[in-house]
Amino acid sequence: MTPAPSLLNRLYSWLPLLPLLLLLAGAYWLNQQVLPLAVKADNSKRHDPDFIVSDFNALALDVNGLPQHRLAAHEMIHYPDDDSLHLERPVLTSLQPNRPVTVTRAQTGLVNDRGDEVFLRGDVLITRAAAAQSSERTYSTTYLHVLPNRDWADTDRPVVIADAHNLIHAVGMEMDGRAQITKLTQVSSQHEPDR
Repeated sequence: MTPAPSLLNRLYSWLPLLPLLLLLAGAYWLNQQVLPLAVKADNSKRHDPDFIVSDFNALALDVNGLPQHRLAAHEMIHYPDDDSLHLERPVLTSLQPNRPVTVTRAQTGLVNDRGDEVFLRGDVLITRAAAAQSSERTYSTTYLHVLPNRDWADTDRPVVIADAHNLIHAVGMEMDGRAQITKLTQVSSQHEPDR
């Protein structure tokens, strides 16, 4: 009968495999070092709202505490990535004292991150109420850039202006509410006198 191999003899029989196991472990480690890092989801690039307000209505006051303008919308959506406000069916009302009330409506709007600029798009309609010396006047366009605190609006798109006696077509407009001056470019007009 042959004696049972001792533990030491068994270890010696596995000794030739030791360099192969070390080489295999080294190859695995090296492979892990050259693999690209796993891509992590970057949520900072997402444009998801953090809050939505229905039937939004805000009133801005001047330095004397008097109403300056009102901004209302069917829905306001805030996006934290660019701090913008998106408006559905916005209505901007100018409430300047000693001037006719001016109401501006659009399909959509965007308020910038500082809150001092409003960009209105889609069927923009400005209605200036009648005053003692003038009839109601409407301005229609597809895009309007508004600076409510400066009572300023401009567009580089076609504009149609209508009142009781005039129909004016233009491409490009600047409205300075403080100076009560409207500048138009590429103008054609039609005037109908009183009958």
